[in-house]
Amino acid sequence: MLRRVGRVLADGGDRLPATGTGGTEIMSSATELDRPVVGGSTVERGRPRSLTGLSVLAVLLPFLVVGIRLNLTGAVTPGGEAALADLHARDAAGVDQLVGPWVSAEASQPGPVWFYLLAAFRSVYGDSGAGLVAASLTLHALAAALLVLAVGRARPWDRPLLALVVLLVVVRLPPVTFVQVEGPAALLLPTALALVLAARAAIGSAPALAGLAVVGTVLVQTDVRTAPLVALLAAVAAVGSSRAWRRGSGDPRSTAGGRGLLAVLIGALATVALWVPPLWQQLRPGARGGNLGRLAHEVFGSSPESVVSWRGAVQAVGQLLGAPLRGESGGSVPLDVAGASPAAALTVVAQVAAAVVVAGVARRRGRPFVAALGLVLAVATVAAVSAARSVVGQLSSGSVLWVMVLPMLLLACVAWLLAGELVGRRPGTRRWGRPVVGVALTATAVVATVGLFGGAEDLTDRPGVEAAAELVRQAVPAEQDDQALVLDVRDQRSWPTLAGLANELDRADRRVTVEEPWVEAFGARRTATGEGTWRVTLVTVADIPAVPYGSVIGTVQTDLGETAVVLGPPAPPG
Repeated sequence: MLRRVGRVLADGGDRLPATGTGGTEIMSSATELDRPVVGGSTVERGRPRSLTGLSVLAVLLPFLVVGIRLNLTGAVTPGGEAALADLHARDAAGVDQLVGPWVSAEASQPGPVWFYLLAAFRSVYGDSGAGLVAASLTLHALAAALLVLAVGRARPWDRPLLALVVLLVVVRLPPVTFVQVEGPAALLLPTALALVLAARAAIGSAPALAGLAVVGTVLVQTDVRTAPLVALLAAVAAVGSSRAWRRGSGDPRSTAGGRGLLAVLIGALATVALWVPPLWQQLRPGARGGNLGRLAHEVFGSSPESVVSWRGAVQAVGQLLGAPLRGESGGSVPLDVAGASPAAALTVVAQVAAAVVVAGVARRRGRPFVAALGLVLAVATVAAVSAARSVVGQLSSGSVLWVMVLPMLLLACVAWLLAGELVGRRPGTRRWGRPVVGVALTATAVVATVGLFGGAEDLTDRPGVEAAAELVRQAVPAEQDDQALVLDVRDQRSWPTLAGLANELDRADRRVTVEEPWVEAFGARRTATGEGTWRVTLVTVADIPAVPYGSVIGTVQTDLGETAVVLGPPAPPG
């Protein structure tokens, strides 16, 4: 029996008999050998669990502590995409949110799930800008905890080492990466979770396959540019799981009896339920046929803007792969993809090659999950290049920001393999290894918390939003507070400030509306119907003569400089 099990582990678990009790016996033995050998005492059995608990707490607390402190002591006035997220989260709290905001085909959010998650946690923190940031940080914490737990408990060092890698990335990247409330940044840890779930599903875990369906839906609904990644992950997971189940080499704890089928059924039902709102909105009558219709038109229709070349896509992915090492900004900034950078191209090649090597080494060492994750990382790198290639117009880091988690998981794979070699050759390292890992986790969590504190303190208000909101409140007669305000996006550069203004007025129970084509960005419930009494326009002082009606009620400082707030009737007179 032991000889047969040894051959199985040497082959990475790919030669298990598909039928008969012998296959089950060998699989059970292989699973047991993949677990740590611990003593029979209660203390020894409890150590792996306590280390898991410490790992989860280590990735939870930095986000939660900073979010709670900011919510209790800070004040944030968001603008731009953060303000739109605030508006849509408030709509979700009233169960009146079917899609996400539309800024362009490159920043579309086809579904509402992210806003419902924000609304759920902000109901605890309160309706404020600081509460929105705290809710976003809580979602990061939840994703990090699920990521640590998703790797399973085959080896006692898997979860602690992954937690340590996650914390190192939080420490290395600028704190604004995780403090800002934007869709691309919100996808970093959920993307890593999807990659781990895809690897688990590829070796036969039915719950992981169900989880991948749900997490993949969250990714696509929050940022449509993750669609190539999710599609390839689903294909790898489906092929791998079907092979594992046919050979009988899947995890018996997750596929035995009806548990595996029940997990897949629950995941399928949850995925369908998450897609009902945007599909329902798509089927309703509308000038553009809904968010999904507009998205399909922009993606598959002809566009006068240039499409990123394959060379440019490789350059972009290479720059983002190296961002955690260089500690560059995690925000959305334009990427230079015009020139040919050998270093960026080599980074992409090195990522794929290293992932393939990790998969091969892990297979020989009897680590099927690590081998599957190496394959998944190689596929994900190809998906990243494809996603960058599909961008129309200016390619920014926000287009494929999730690429930064690929080297993070590759580092985790290397750490797992090295730890396996170390423990395998020196079994006594378990005695001092756990305290060392525990101290490292605690120290890194403290450093990550301090860094996120700095990022929260660096949060800046959108210039001019509060001042413009105060001018409007003073200028509009009190008896007309129930009348809708039409926000005129005359200058497209002013939309981030107007988004913040709409958010401030909406929080004060003032009804604000916008006209086409901004309805998709601000939400269908804010469609201008012609019933408004006042129109608010923001223009630079130099452009005041271009506004044919209304009067200037004051000036404020915005990103555009000195900006006039013009209040007038909803339509030109006469």
